[in-house]
Amino acid sequence: MESSRRRESCSDRSIVVLEKLASRQKKAAFQDHREYLAAGGLGAFLGDGRLSYGREAIAEAYYSLQAYRGAHVSVDYQRIWNPGYNFDRHGPVNILSARFQVEF
Repeated sequence: MESSRRRESCSDRSIVVLEKLASRQKKAAFQDHREYLAAGGLGAFLGDGRLSYGREAIAEAYYSLQAYRGAHVSVDYQRIWNPGYNFDRHGPVNILSARFQVEF
């Protein structure tokens, strides 16, 4: 009984240590990428090099209408302030979309 408790305790400690290590590696990778972008590097989504980090805010409204049984038409409007978490981007951005869904 005592040895199984020791094994569980040791296993729990190992999990905590591994989680902390993974967290540190994730933070280091994020910091490396942030430094790369700040040095003028291009990102897949942000792609503009130097960033002025800021809070991104999004407001969204949508409406869905059942056109007929099994078919829906939806419209969506989004307004994004500081897109890409960057104060230097031109914004706010307005996005309008539509969707037609049919269920068989």
